[in-house]
Amino acid sequence: MKTAVAVSAVSLILSGALAAPQSPIGRLEGTVKGTLAARPMGGVQVLLVRLESDSSRTYSTRVDGRGRFHVDSLPTGHYLVQVSHPTLDSLDMALPTDRLVIADGRTTRSDLSLPSGAVLRDMEFVQFHPTALDVGRDPMPLVSEAVRGEGAILVDEGGERLMAGHSRGELEPRDIVTRAMWRHIAEGHRVFLDARTALGADFAERFPVIAAHCHAAGIDPGTMPIPVRPAAQLTDASCPCSVRVTTFCSPGPGDSGGDGLAPQGFIAPAQWAMLVAWWFWYRDSCG
Repeated sequence: MKTAVAVSAVSLILSGALAAPQSPIGRLEGTVKGTLAARPMGGVQVLLVRLESDSSRTYSTRVDGRGRFHVDSLPTGHYLVQVSHPTLDSLDMALPTDRLVIADGRTTRSDLSLPSGAVLRDMEFVQFHPTALDVGRDPMPLVSEAVRGEGAILVDEGGERLMAGHSRGELEPRDIVTRAMWRHIAEGHRVFLDARTALGADFAERFPVIAAHCHAAGIDPGTMPIPVRPAAQLTDASCPCSVRVTTFCSPGPGDSGGDGLAPQGFIAPAQWAMLVAWWFWYRDSCG
């Protein structure tokens, strides 16, 4: 009798274990192609970072010969996806991240692209960003200058405000802000962007991607200062083409120019819009 009871108990335990619900999972698939020729790119690694603050985790995979990739059995949630390539790595450059959602039992598609086939020249200009998230990640996520525009302030580990002696405070041009930060860091201090008073609990709603990066590093930007430091942001270069255009720009009073607070102004987009419009007119007029 005791043996029968024991066997029944084991059977109930096993059946309960087998009936236990599994964690929801989904699947990601996509392609990586060149931006110009739209041909598959080889040697590309696709990286994913799960953004849920309680379980940040990184996944990676490589594309096949046809530029395709897939990642099975991904826990559901929000992810950042980025591609890396030996050419970009050799230049110490990284492409912007995309954000996607993995849903239970579904396949999410993400088609990505890499610069390819273009001859670049005059790559001597490197633009820097004053406030990159200083948590040991490479590449460093950027904390938008718009956060300072919302009223966040720069402080050190002792709470001393870095930009208190400047007339425009944290809204000074990025070169002035960066020099102040760099001098303070060189003296052995750390620098933080404090948005607790300016944004507080509204931070995640106003800047969801930045908040996700912070949460992945164990930082709640609504209640904690954000560690930041200057970092290289992008490289400027020219691409030879058959259209020759000369543009002139004379910034007026208050124009942010090339070192102003984000966004850096509307002159360059307007110039490009005029160039594109001119090109379509030229193409249509020539039959």
